Amino acid sequence: MRINEVVERVELSKRAVKYYEEKGLIKINKDENGYRNYTEKDIEVLEQISVYRKIDMDLNSIKNILTNPEIERKVLEDLYTKKKCDIENQKQQLLILEEMIHSREIKYRTLNQELDYTSIADSIKEMIPGVYGQMFMYHFLPYLNIPFETEEQRDAYNKIIEFWDNIEIKIPLSMRISNFINKSLMKNNIEEVTKKIDKTISMILNPSEEEYEKTKKMIYSSYKIQNNFLYKYSIASIAKRKMMKELQRCGYNDIFIPNLKRLSPKYNEYHNALMNLNNRICDELGLKYDSNYNLIIDKNKQ
Repeated sequence: MRINEVVERVELSKRAVKYYEEKGLIKINKDENGYRNYTEKDIEVLEQISVYRKIDMDLNSIKNILTNPEIERKVLEDLYTKKKCDIENQKQQLLILEEMIHSREIKYRTLNQELDYTSIADSIKEMIPGVYGQMFMYHFLPYLNIPFETEEQRDAYNKIIEFWDNIEIKIPLSMRISNFINKSLMKNNIEEVTKKIDKTISMILNPSEEEYEKTKKMIYSSYKIQNNFLYKYSIASIAKRKMMKELQRCGYNDIFIPNLKRLSPKYNEYHNALMNLNNRICDELGLKYDSNYNLIIDKNKQ
């Protein structure tokens, strides 16, 4: 059947159907004339996708289910837990609002103890405001768009707040500008960033041969750029290295990163997979990281 009949039966727009095809959620066969020929099975898949989207399931999760139907229950359970938590938070906020509206004297201290942020990300944004939060935390927020569930998370969170409370470093202007641009691009786009993170995790856990070679070339290019004379001794590069060295001295890799891994299971999965892939590639290229986390030739592998 043609797409006009499909959109009538499934109540989707032509653009939506083509978009799902572009994203790899459905694969439509073409007839001898090159026209898309939709089958009853395609209709069923599109109806399945439509239901998932109406319950706010992201495209990456949908694609994973369609590829591996056995994970559907787990994905649905995770989404259910998240939505239930969101509803409970909204109910609590409504009760507090009602109490504040009708109370003659608002007891802010009591309310402050009763209320909590709806997600770790929201809490982080409030506890680490200003340039430090924007500079170092904005790209971690998609990993932290989850509620507090364990005491280990609370402990890790407290250690992260303590780390940033006790650090004072000078951030180069070039990095401040770059941060402003990145923040603007990510604003109100957490869902898209989260989708990219899920896709990245999936890739680094099980990269195709093409993806692996592409990543390998990217790491080698990074090594060449870092050791380029003009780049290495540029003002921006020197300022960045100086700042990163100061961060390491303050415990960025010894305190902040380990606690971020404890705080977010998704970040822990991403970090471990990335390190394993990175180590494998560096080993093949004969490279290693020095004490300043710059890529250099590993003389032991020459």
